[in-house]
Formats: sequence, C-alpha cells, structure tokens
Amino acid sequence: MYEKTNHSQIHSTSVAGIDLAIDSKVALSTNKPGIKPLLINGKPLKSVNQLYNKRKARYQSHLRRNRRLKKNLNVSKLIRV
Repeated sequence: MYEKTNHSQIHSTSVAGIDLAIDSKVALSTNKPGIKPLLINGKPLKSVNQLYNKRKARYQSHLRRNRRLKKNLNVSKLIRV
C-alpha cells in the first residue's frame, strides 16, 4: 500500500520526449523551436557491457572448478574489481 500525493500541475506549451532504447540509448526531442533532436548511440556501451559479462562468467567458472577441488572460494579479487 502506498500514499499518493497530488502535485500542482504546470501549464506549459513546451513538451519534451525521451526514449530509452537498447541500441540507441537515448533519443530526445522537443517541440521548442531552435532545439535539434538528440540521438545518442548505445551500441558502444552495450559492447562494453557484453565484454564485462563475458569476463565475469569466465572468472566465475574458474571459481566453480576450484570448489570441486575442495577449495572454498566464493569471490575472487578479479570479480570484485
């Protein structure tokens, strides 16, 4: 259960829209004259994230192998960084 508070409404003719997507991370547009729409490419950030996940999975697989050898390791220094 939550309580909803009423905020005073702002009456304005200016409108902006933001679209957060996967490949194009941010698309921003407004109806104000003189402001160009903005599109930020998210593919480089997505690529960095995929590389991070791949490396983390590899480090975790090494930890699982060490657990089978009776070494009780839960987290490595490489994963914490």
